[in-house]
Amino acid sequence: ATKKARWVHVGCAKWQGMNYVDIEKKDKIEDLTALKEHFKVQNVACCLCKSSIGALHPCRAHGSHGCDKWLHLTCARSLGKCSVQHGENCEGFYDPDAIDHPPWTLAC
Repeated sequence: ATKKARWVHVGCAKWQGMNYVDIEKKDKIEDLTALKEHFKVQNVACCLCKSSIGALHPCRAHGSHGCDKWLHLTCARSLGKCSVQHGENCEGFYDPDAIDHPPWTLAC
């Protein structure tokens, strides 16, 4: 059976460690079925928009620092008050020792 194509934010997929099917074309991302199921089971929602749909990220202060917030990358970026530490830009991956926070992390 053929699977129906779904839309996804490329940034959200990249932040979850997903890769392009064809690195040259960059028009398709790996199958996200297992990732979507993972978030359904977690039973968490974005602390900013309150939605549980989509890819969520724990606050980088999660766990040992007591923060239990989860965020969408797009919500964190659009608010403008959250700390968003990307792991790469158009020139490639950042050197983890040269950035302020661990790569691919959010905090509000």
